[in-house]
Amino acid sequence: MNLFRFEHPDVLYLLLLNVAIIAIFILLEISRKKKLCKIGKEITVSKLLHGESTILRRLKYVLFILGFSSLIVALANPQEGSKVETIERKGVDLMIALDISNSMLAEDIKPSRLERAKQAISLLLDNMKNDRIGLTVFAGKAYLQLPLTMDYNSVKMLLSTVDPTFIPVQGTALAEAIKLSVKSFNESDHSKAVIIITDGENHIGDAVSEAKAAKENGITVHTIGIGTPDGTPIPIIQNGRTIGYRKDKNGATVVTKLDEESLKQIAEAGGGAYIRANSARVGLKKIFDDINAMDTTVFETQKVTDYKDGFQYFVALAILFFFLIIVLPDKSNGKLRLDNILKKESK
Repeated sequence: MNLFRFEHPDVLYLLLLNVAIIAIFILLEISRKKKLCKIGKEITVSKLLHGESTILRRLKYVLFILGFSSLIVALANPQEGSKVETIERKGVDLMIALDISNSMLAEDIKPSRLERAKQAISLLLDNMKNDRIGLTVFAGKAYLQLPLTMDYNSVKMLLSTVDPTFIPVQGTALAEAIKLSVKSFNESDHSKAVIIITDGENHIGDAVSEAKAAKENGITVHTIGIGTPDGTPIPIIQNGRTIGYRKDKNGATVVTKLDEESLKQIAEAGGGAYIRANSARVGLKKIFDDINAMDTTVFETQKVTDYKDGFQYFVALAILFFFLIIVLPDKSNGKLRLDNILKKESK
């Protein structure tokens, strides 16, 4: 449950402008130093500028950055939850285990096996309402990327970033992926299911046994085979472009093939369905419709229904910082300023 949020979080990207502002301040300091050097020796200029405060000048720089940052935060409008309600929802718990091994870069399913799977998951999220979803990714090892959540936007954001570089160990750890996904469910009466999206090739461990164990614990395991049985080379991608194809130790091009038989056995052991994906459809929606046909469970959850604005505090801070810039003097006590000296020098 999120008790704090920004109403307009995208506005916070404007804070990156502070980098440019700091660069401008540095250039101003460099320019000032060059002007001083034109006047005379450093010791002589220091005497002339008795009272000119470097600390006060640089303090104003800091105050400006703080004031600017406060305005940006105010525009983003930080909000704190002020009203929490307990509401009833009806849905299922779903863990998606996504294969991100190098073979998923194969392009027999356009634009690639991995990208097509990610697109299908994203479309599925658009049709979800009261269901919870989590994400496990795997190659030679499996990792939980996101526990069960109803924050579908967070799932989409994370999904857009995953690729084979996430896991340096290559392979297809199907058994580990199933086991980790099953562990991610909490002890509840919700209907639970795992959907594995993979080419199934070179899988590691006894995935059939793990699927069978999941079924015995009331968790259905479905599989989606993504790829073609005929196989295709695995591209090497660099900067978004294919620069070649992977080769084995003997220099032969590696061909990746869909292992349908293994995926059928896993689905059967897990009490679920197997579907082969193609470029037109992945089959994720069909499986999800089957899951929704299960006995969905009514459960209670807390939701923040009202937020209290906090922008006014940061507006006040910004005003305070800019006010201090105005009232603070440029020097501590001396009579001469660099600007005045430079004007005399130019005459």
